[in-house]
Amino acid sequence: KLREQPYFLGFSGGADSTALLLGLWQSGVRNLTAVHFNHHLRGTESDEDERWCRKFCETHGIALQAFDFQVNKEIHKGEGVEECARRLRLEAWKRLVNKEQRPIFLAHHADDCLEELFLRLGRGSNASGLTSLRPERELDGLTLCRPFLQLRKHDLEEWLRGQGVADWRVDRTNLDASSSRRNAIRNRLLPLVREIFGTDAGFRV
Repeated sequence: KLREQPYFLGFSGGADSTALLLGLWQSGVRNLTAVHFNHHLRGTESDEDERWCRKFCETHGIALQAFDFQVNKEIHKGEGVEECARRLRLEAWKRLVNKEQRPIFLAHHADDCLEELFLRLGRGSNASGLTSLRPERELDGLTLCRPFLQLRKHDLEEWLRGQGVADWRVDRTNLDASSSRRNAIRNRLLPLVREIFGTDAGFRV
């Protein structure tokens, strides 16, 4: 049934979404469309990401649909860059799903869950709000599927290398701890948590 049903998959070209796309394809899922969002936030690197994704999909015979956003020109009053990019992606997903009622695969993994947990703690979420990301969720008429939530990013990278994939796209802005709260959690807080506790396993939900 999984192989027969049509799906969309968010494909940034990073290790996580590349592993998900390749894994589904190798498992026999053929009615699959990779969806790439070019936010034009990193100059030529954004275009290079799109070119890489197109080449990967062409090489493997996978359908690709790309969306072109000018995020810096489409920010609403009181909206940050990340919020704007998220809104534009959600609007694009809704347009796609309205045409074809397909579930959407997303490659969020265990590291994303940790970051989301600390973000929600910082916002003062109650107990129910601390459950972090879920493997399947309905959101504004969209069915989101996240099969990688129990896997770490380094596991996905190791698997890709085992499949002969030695390169993928890296968003260098993710290494800048000053650019967003999520990046600060990823690059400052979580390394400190691991130093103090020797592991971050106790924070995984």
